[in-house]
Formats: sequence, C-alpha cells, structure tokens
Amino acid sequence: MQAAVYEALGQTADVDLLFHATVTALDLPAPTAAHALGPAHATITTTSASTSAAGAGSPGEPKTVRARLVVGADGGASAVRRLAGLGTWGWGYGQDAVVCTVRLADDSNNGPATAWQRYLTHPAGPVALLPLWGGYASVVWSCPTPDAQV
Repeated sequence: MQAAVYEALGQTADVDLLFHATVTALDLPAPTAAHALGPAHATITTTSASTSAAGAGSPGEPKTVRARLVVGADGGASAVRRLAGLGTWGWGYGQDAVVCTVRLADDSNNGPATAWQRYLTHPAGPVALLPLWGGYASVVWSCPTPDAQV
C-alpha cells in the first residue's frame, strides 16, 4: 500500500515529496469567526542528504512550506502533534504484547497459513498467529505487563 500511495503522490503536481526531514516549527493560523483557516507554515529541517521533488536540501538546512493541511503521521511521539499544541490522553490496561516473527514449516500441501487465535487460561491472555509473506508469520501474545517484561 505504501508503494502505491508513493507512486500516486509522485504523479501529482500539487505534492512535493520530501524525505529525511523533520518538522521543527509549526505556525498554525488562528481561526476566524467564519472558521475559515489560512494556510499553516511549517519549518522543515533536513536530517541527512534529502531528496525532494522540490529540490534537495543540505543536512540541517531549514525550509518553510505553506500547507492548508498538515498531517501528523509521525508516530506516538509526534513532533507535529507537539508543535500544534495537541495533547493526548489514555490509560493502561495492565497488558502488553510479546511479538516475534517465525518461519513456518514448508507445508505446500495445506496451502497458505491462515490466521488463528487461542484464548489461554486467565491471566495468560490470548496468543495469535498472523501470516505475513514468504512463509513467515507473526506470533502475538497479549499478556500481563509483568510477564511481558521477563
């Protein structure tokens, strides 16, 4: 899916693709009475030799861009979210997951692996096998936090 999105964006004249960079400042317009917002101004600093449809930048070289839409899809410790002043809230469930990738035995007679999940005796939590590609699968065990930290 990532490759398809990248390809589609690369064919769009209104989109500049910029890699190896981070948002270091974000100036959001104040809402007006009509709630019509002007464009945001984001300062983007390259973190290494950057490639871009809009031109390459040197490491550490800031570039300011205007955008009517800023998407913070940069992970749980999102710099975009922090710079926009957006808070988060949540709670713990007392559970974590132990995850590993395994290679499945070659069993071409049974076709591709199917996902399965088993509920273990409380408090062990469920364990799941999630097929990936090329004969690999992820094993995910949801368990109490102390068990996951062993």
